[in-house]
Amino acid sequence: MNLRIGILDLMVIYLLPLLFLILFGFVFLLILFIFVVSPATDFNFKHDLLSSFEEQRYVKRFKNGKYKFARFFLKTMLGDNGTQAIFLYRLSRVFLFHGMTTAADLIHRMSKLLTGSDISPYSAIGKGLKIYHGIGIVIGKGTIIGEQCLFCQGATTGHGHPRIGNRVKFWAGAKVFGNITVGDDCEIGANSVLTRSLPENSLALGVPATRIPKWDKSKAK
Repeated sequence: MNLRIGILDLMVIYLLPLLFLILFGFVFLLILFIFVVSPATDFNFKHDLLSSFEEQRYVKRFKNGKYKFARFFLKTMLGDNGTQAIFLYRLSRVFLFHGMTTAADLIHRMSKLLTGSDISPYSAIGKGLKIYHGIGIVIGKGTIIGEQCLFCQGATTGHGHPRIGNRVKFWAGAKVFGNITVGDDCEIGANSVLTRSLPENSLALGVPATRIPKWDKSKAK
């Protein structure tokens, strides 16, 4: 019995499903974009995107406008694993909040596979989260994080219930372990390991990390 597969058959078998997935992806992004920019929604992912957009607009001197934000939205959602990890975390929190723990755990596992970041849905993270180069980031169960915080590649929190304030920056490889508190406007230096509470406006460096008060320019004479 001779089986002959023509070009049309190959298109039906391979190309049409691929086109369907691409179309589905763009429709999903369009719906998500409308949901994000809608003034009626308070989805935290909206604030995460806007925070990153304002920062990029300042650096690259973007002109404000819906088209520019739409371009930024597509660029980050399609090509930035940090933005993707934040979105999947926010989505898992929505399911967890409504009691659908199985769905939340499945999204969490999918996020680890797709983005390389491990952000537990059982952590609580405020608005305006930013992730640079999301590979290897771990935010463990029970971590509480404030608003406008920054995480770089390899940053880790866990082994207890660390409480992180607002505008805290975790540079590459920074680690915070234990039932400790990190105050507002602190920075954890690259590859530093913090195991003690840190007052606000401090810089932690070293292994184990030691506190260095940050220079306050407003007090300089």
